[in-house]
Amino acid sequence: MAESDHLACLEVRGGNVPADVELAAPGLSIHVLSRPYEDAAGGGDVHYVSSCGSGSITRLIVADVAGHGADVDAVAGVLQNLMRRYVNRIDAREFVMQMNDEFVELTEAGCFATAVVATYYAPDRQLSIINAGHPRPLLYRAASQQWTYLDDNADDGNQIGNLPLGILDRTDYASVNVELFPGDAVVCYTDSLPESRDADGELLGYDRLLSLARELSRGQTLSEWVRQWLDAIDSISPGNLHGDDLTVLLLRPDGTVSRGTLPARIGGLCKILATPFRPGHPIPWPEKSLKHLGEILLPWRGRPH
Repeated sequence: MAESDHLACLEVRGGNVPADVELAAPGLSIHVLSRPYEDAAGGGDVHYVSSCGSGSITRLIVADVAGHGADVDAVAGVLQNLMRRYVNRIDAREFVMQMNDEFVELTEAGCFATAVVATYYAPDRQLSIINAGHPRPLLYRAASQQWTYLDDNADDGNQIGNLPLGILDRTDYASVNVELFPGDAVVCYTDSLPESRDADGELLGYDRLLSLARELSRGQTLSEWVRQWLDAIDSISPGNLHGDDLTVLLLRPDGTVSRGTLPARIGGLCKILATPFRPGHPIPWPEKSLKHLGEILLPWRGRPH
């Protein structure tokens, strides 16, 4: 059974370790399930979830890093520091470019990664996805009760097709954006799912993953849906989901008022101002945009969602 917890402001949660946890973030319910290969203490899959100081930005990352052991542990530490550095930024493109630059420096050691980075801005219910060569996230629309792939439903019509991290330096990463409504869901996962096999030994691929998602009943909790989907994949052929690291991250808007309370915002601001006095921690300055600064300084503006 998954543990339940609330994500605190300016907290960065995750790593390349086993996890089965449900997290509450501003406007979101999240379930992270991660199983390293052969039940190891750490694997090649890395996941992180963070919440900004104003209570309006939640960022989630799922990465599949080449390698195991100490190499991946070091990469997980780099990603954690970058998550902390950009925790108060709405726009994730600079964050992903910095990640890519870090991996380019590590390529001589054969270290590269695929990753999907999701940024949820609660006041506008907007989810931005940057996909760096990673398996395609799934999107469930409660209004139509249909599962599709998220990049098929992007508001701006873009398709996600960025290079993996560490292939080419100074790469500019494109994003796609969707508005999420209560009851919708987004699922990110690593390649152990599409690379599972059917009864004839053929790869399941994206079409079969989508078909299995559509066959599940409606209205489950996050944990129930994740486990039913994985059980369906596992039951098709012996060995599915056991030959590699496995990570699934599911998020769902919970329909609550998205803005943090005034005490929480004041506490978050105090943490930001105190950061320069904490050795070894980069300064998580807020994004200098009217959209974000207005949300921090004028939390009473606009209607709650």
